[in-house]
Amino acid sequence: MPTIPVVKAIQTEIKKYKVELANKTLAPGFDNYESYQKAKGIAEGLDTAIRICEQMEKRYIEGDTDE
Repeated sequence: MPTIPVVKAIQTEIKKYKVELANKTLAPGFDNYESYQKAKGIAEGLDTAIRICEQMEKRYIEGDTDE
């Protein structure tokens, strides 16, 4: 399937941010449940953003640009 470079770049940046977030959870001082829950929620939101990008890209490539 063809891809749109800018969408792939956005997805790559989101994935990098998610990795940075995961690394922060391993850092000293990140030891309470509330911080973990917040990081988990952000990570889930980032996963959703990636899926939305994929869906939008697919619709755009298929010619469904009605929004």
